Amino acid sequence: MNKGLWAVSLLLILLGLICIAAAVALSAYRKGRERLSASVTAKVVDLVLRKNEKPEGEKPYSNVWHPVFEFYADGVLYKVICPKGWMPSRYEIGDDVKLKYDPENPTVYHVEEKDRHQDIPVYLEITGAALIAAGIMFFICFASTRN
Repeated sequence: MNKGLWAVSLLLILLGLICIAAAVALSAYRKGRERLSASVTAKVVDLVLRKNEKPEGEKPYSNVWHPVFEFYADGVLYKVICPKGWMPSRYEIGDDVKLKYDPENPTVYHVEEKDRHQDIPVYLEITGAALIAAGIMFFICFASTRN
């Protein structure tokens, strides 16, 4: 009887369950904290050249392009100028852009960009599932040697 395999299998399954619980908790925390809950695809309808208020980096451009987003929220058409600008422009007229906005005030929004920390719950779930699978395999090995 190999008690080492049994202990390793229980440890792996426990670690897997902790990873999955952490992923669920992190997702719930982020969802509860997020005020901008409505999502929409906006269209870039114009580019406005404005003076750069805060030159950053090595190339402090004096003027930057600000996209104008157009989208519908609750049947009302909104046109908003993005407060952040780029030189050269990140967007072209006609581009579709995903926005998240506040349902109570659709003029409060942010552009949905891929955040490298956004996928952490998915990685935790995959790791948890892999640990549980490895724990089950060790348990099967333990059970098969227990004659």
